[in-house]
Amino acid sequence: MTQARQATSAGTHRASPLRLRIRPQAREIRRARHWFRWCLQDWHEDIAATAESIFAEVAANAVRHGRGRVTVTVQVLRTGVRCHVRDASWRRPQRQTGWYPELEEGRGMVIVAALADAWGVRRRLLGKTVWFEVRDPSLAAAELARPPSPDLEGASSSRDSLRQPAAP
Repeated sequence: MTQARQATSAGTHRASPLRLRIRPQAREIRRARHWFRWCLQDWHEDIAATAESIFAEVAANAVRHGRGRVTVTVQVLRTGVRCHVRDASWRRPQRQTGWYPELEEGRGMVIVAALADAWGVRRRLLGKTVWFEVRDPSLAAAELARPPSPDLEGASSSRDSLRQPAAP
C-alpha cells in the first residue's frame, strides 16, 4: 500500500495504477471496499459512491464466482476512475436480460451496466478481467474516451468482449 500512499501526495490525479490483491473470501470484499473508497477520497461524494457500488458488485462476483486470488487495479484520472478486477476463472459474469424482483441473485451486472459509463470483460490466458469506468460529468471525458489500456494490468492486449458503454 506504500505505492498508494505516495500517489496521494500528487493530488487527485494518479498516473500510476494502484493495486490490491485479496483472497477469495467474502470478508475480503469489505477490506477491498475500504481500500477502493480510500483511492477515491478526494472525489465528490456522489461520484465516489457510484464507483464504490459498481466496485462492490464486480469484486463480489470475482470472489463468489471466480477462482484464486483477486487482483484489483485502480487508476484515478483527472476526469474519472478506471478499475480492473481480475480473477483466475474464465467464467463470464452473466447479465440478466430482464428484471426479476423475486430473484435474490443475478442483478449485479444489471447494476454495473446501469451505473458505469463503460464496462466490459477481457479474457486472459489465466482467467478474466472485468473492467469499468466512471466519469466525473463536470469534467471533459477525453481521458476516458479512449479504450482501456491493457498495460493498466501489465498484460498484453486482447480483444474486449461485453463492452457496454452507457446510453447517453
